[in-house]
This record gives sequence, C-alpha cells and structure tokens, in this order.
Amino acid sequence: MKEYLEEIINPPWKQVRFWITAVFVLLLAIYLIYFKFILIDRDLTAEELKSSVEFFNISSQWIEKEKIEDEDFKGIVMVPQISFQIRNNSEKKMKNIYILGVFRKLYVGKAMGEGFEIVMKKPVLPGNVSEKIIINSAFGYRATSKENFKSGSVEWGKSVVELYIKSRRSKLFFIKSFYIRQIIEGMAKDVLIK
Repeated sequence: MKEYLEEIINPPWKQVRFWITAVFVLLLAIYLIYFKFILIDRDLTAEELKSSVEFFNISSQWIEKEKIEDEDFKGIVMVPQISFQIRNNSEKKMKNIYILGVFRKLYVGKAMGEGFEIVMKKPVLPGNVSEKIIINSAFGYRATSKENFKSGSVEWGKSVVELYIKSRRSKLFFIKSFYIRQIIEGMAKDVLIK
C-alpha cells in the first residue's frame, strides 16, 4: 500500500525506475541509429564507386533551353545535353550520388558550361539500374532559331562532356567523357560540321 501511495504522490520523473527506463531507451535509440547509418547504410568509397558504375543508354543532343525576348535580341539559347542510366555493379546499394557534367569544345579545352544532378535519392540495389539521368549545360549559345543555330556550326562545333561523380564518402573524381552528338532536338538528322 505504501508503494502504491508513493507512486501517486511522487510524479514519475522523481522516481528512480523512470530514469533507468529513460536512459535505457535513449541508449537503445543511439545504438539503432548508429547501426542503421554507420554499419548498414554505408555509402560507396571512391574506389568502390569507380569500379561499380556502368553507363548505358547514353544519348546526347543540343536542346533549346530558353526563349529570349529582349529589345536588342529575340531568339533562343541552345545548350548541350546528355542522358544516360547507371547500372550498380557493386554488392552495396548505391544512393546519394552527385554527378557533375563539364561541357567543353573539343580541342579547345575551355569549358562552355556545367550542369549537375543529384541522383539516386531512391537507392539502386546491386545489379539494378537507375532511372534516366539528364544533365544540361547551364550555358550555351544564342541563335534566332534552331535552323540558324544549325547553320552557325562554328559556334557549336564538336564538343564533349566530362562526367565527375561522388558519393557522401568520396571526393569528386573524373569518371568518363562522352562526345555530344551534333543533333538538335526536334530535327531528324545529324548536322555535319565542315
């Protein structure tokens, strides 16, 4: 009867049993968080990422990024674009991957623009493939129309995109280069540069 009255009179936070239970629950929560994020959900290292990424379904083209309606210029901005999927060839799931594309004119080396994508927020399991990843250059070239852009081939000549990749645990590193096809979105044939 005395113990029952003590529980009613003293609030729970003043009892030893409450604090033992609270400390136990807190320690259990810390252990579960550590186990989940440190031991189970470890991201790939740079070496693992480099050996496990396989690119496929690669496509590139030039697209119309925006229309310009200024007093001194009316037209469009054309930028290079690359799209691809990634296959996870590792034994760990792949997630939180950051991909940077640096678009350059071939033989010049100067960057014409960059684009980036944070991909695979939904993990890609071993052996599976990512959704389609699309990277556009942030900058491009002006033209009054797609047809005029096509004829001004000196501006948009042969170009490449250098892809850099990183996970949460790795630094950003170069992984692969791809040529940008000389195709304009919505136009049927490749443009031949002379």
